[in-house]
Amino acid sequence: MRGLSSGAQPCLRTTSPLCPDAPSGARWESRCRRRGGAAAAEARERPFRAARRPGGKRPNILFVLGDDLGWADLSSYGSPHISTPNLDRLARQGVRFTDAYSGSATCSPTRFSLYTGRFPGRTKGGLAEPIADRSVGLEPTHPTLAWLLRDAGYATALIGKWHCGYLPDYSPTRSGWARPWMRLRCSEGDLGADCKEDGTSHKTPMGGGGWEAGLNSPELLHNKWLTGGEVAKVGKSGTYTLRPLYGSGGGVRALDIPLGDDRLVVELRHESGTVDGEIQGVHAYRVPGGDYAKSALLDPTSDADADALKAGTALTDEARKVKVEVVKAGAESATVKVSLNGVAAPAKPEQAAEKPNDARPEGDPTELAETGGNSDTTLAYSIGGALLLASGGAFLLKSRRRS
Repeated sequence: MRGLSSGAQPCLRTTSPLCPDAPSGARWESRCRRRGGAAAAEARERPFRAARRPGGKRPNILFVLGDDLGWADLSSYGSPHISTPNLDRLARQGVRFTDAYSGSATCSPTRFSLYTGRFPGRTKGGLAEPIADRSVGLEPTHPTLAWLLRDAGYATALIGKWHCGYLPDYSPTRSGWARPWMRLRCSEGDLGADCKEDGTSHKTPMGGGGWEAGLNSPELLHNKWLTGGEVAKVGKSGTYTLRPLYGSGGGVRALDIPLGDDRLVVELRHESGTVDGEIQGVHAYRVPGGDYAKSALLDPTSDADADALKAGTALTDEARKVKVEVVKAGAESATVKVSLNGVAAPAKPEQAAEKPNDARPEGDPTELAETGGNSDTTLAYSIGGALLLASGGAFLLKSRRRS
């Protein structure tokens, strides 16, 4: 795609569809216009089509879009000022492109162009930067790259920055992107009510929490980094003690509670080393169909800055006869009552496992919280994409396995 240069005239080289080879200059304009009839019909936009290729394995696709990232900002492209070793490694192991074009030099228009395959000015709201009007955004009825790929058998996900309109009317999920790590606002903690999607959770790097956020407990469960005595898989009514997800102390790091076909995961977050400096308190996540990678933060409040579950807060689902109540919420521990099948939870906390199985080598006392604040080690769950996503956005397209 070639961008329109400053001062360019219609039909000149920079606008391309009618006369792609015409040099700059007024003398070429009339010739260009004479050719315009047939070429214009040829240059009309064509409808999207998703073609399935018989046989063969489709590749997985990861596209990382970094805001304000210039081609010379990476050390693999010659920057003497910024070190980007992980991206340099990708360049060495893959293909390094030396020519690329963006639909715009600013945030929202670039994303409109990427998602639709069109110049941003062809879509309503596509040139706005920033989008200030809540009635403007990427229309859910507009064909997108995400829908095209889903039609071709891919599973899609958008992680990080959206910036193509205000939720819920202009949501990535309405434009073909699955969006894990979202926030669901549930009025007064009623899980049976119509909980509304409202942005991202801000409790994980992938959900807009920034590089200082650790992974949330559903992500740790998904990756099998939170196992054995570190998590209480609740099967009956009980009262439980939580310790910080990345800290030490008595109790378990997370509760995994049945909620019909779904799961409900509860955690306590508190600053530990270099992790979770901005994340505090008890948080709960709904896990649809037991798929921990698709968890959503449950927020019974109306204030985005006060989403932690305070003492006395309850989450209820009367149809499934589940009630989760926060009895105490402190920095070092929390007490949570879980009532299943209408049976009230006992007042006394359950006994935690004496020797938790935390999936670390025997004899290694390192806590999950110790992310290397004064160490040279880096945990697997805090590197790679998390650093990239903190400044921009990305989408993941994963080929579904066929049965």
